[in-house]
Amino acid sequence: MSKNLTEQDRRVVKAGVELLQAHCAYTQASVHRKLTHLGCKVAIASLNNIINDKPIGAPLARKVRLSMEKLVWHELGRQWNTSKQQFLSDERPLGWQPDVVSEAQQAEASGSSCSIIRPEGRLSINDKVGIINEAQHEVIEFGLRLRTFSNYFLTRSAYEFKNHIVAQLNTGVHFKLYLLDPDCNEARLYFNDRARVLPEEREGQEQARASVERLSQIKEELVAANSPGDFQVFFYRHIPVAHFLIIDGESLSGQMVYAPYLYGIRRADCPVSVISKQTHRQLFRTHYQSFLALSKDATPIF
Repeated sequence: MSKNLTEQDRRVVKAGVELLQAHCAYTQASVHRKLTHLGCKVAIASLNNIINDKPIGAPLARKVRLSMEKLVWHELGRQWNTSKQQFLSDERPLGWQPDVVSEAQQAEASGSSCSIIRPEGRLSINDKVGIINEAQHEVIEFGLRLRTFSNYFLTRSAYEFKNHIVAQLNTGVHFKLYLLDPDCNEARLYFNDRARVLPEEREGQEQARASVERLSQIKEELVAANSPGDFQVFFYRHIPVAHFLIIDGESLSGQMVYAPYLYGIRRADCPVSVISKQTHRQLFRTHYQSFLALSKDATPIF
């Protein structure tokens, strides 16, 4: 990443801090806590280095910049305009209302323990981004159709999801996505059985095929960006049992977000756990071995 790009990231962060101080009377410590809540794990000393024009690593500068853009959008409804080099409210939709970001720590994104962090179901987009942003080497997502990933990427604000994926790819983090082959016998059996209690599951195979099209579109866009990180998509052919989001699974600092597919319960409503490899090594290993068995004979589709 070039020095000029790093300095641009620094300029955005400094402008964001100044704007939040002027309009919201936030201290630098408050801004730091809000960035942390959004999943940007940065030491306050590093934030000081960015603001005070001291040396800072390019990947970290980019991550802080993306979270700062997100914070300014949530609280002030302004987006960074590269040509004018300032935050503007031109894109603020009619009826926009500020969404004040908490200064509380996000235990859900820390991965420091294993617990049911969302008994009511799927992680919020902020929590998911926060965990993905912690990856240093690899992000693996293993699911059924991966509709949430593709929808976040294609339909949500780029500040919320897409930019974070692109930033990780630009730092050399590799992404591997696994979804059920919609035309295999296991897919037919799974969706037909689920449809007995959840009628909407009858459309599951067709929805899975649509997801493949969306992921192909994402792949084309990312290939055109020529990032150092790889973005690969695979088909597996087993009865689905759970959703896995695995961060640096082979490293000592690995993390996993795990959600079982409970029969009769919508997948979005299934409880979610975060498992830290450092804290719960055996539990992490057991779940990781299950993922390896499910993905062992997966075939790349693009």
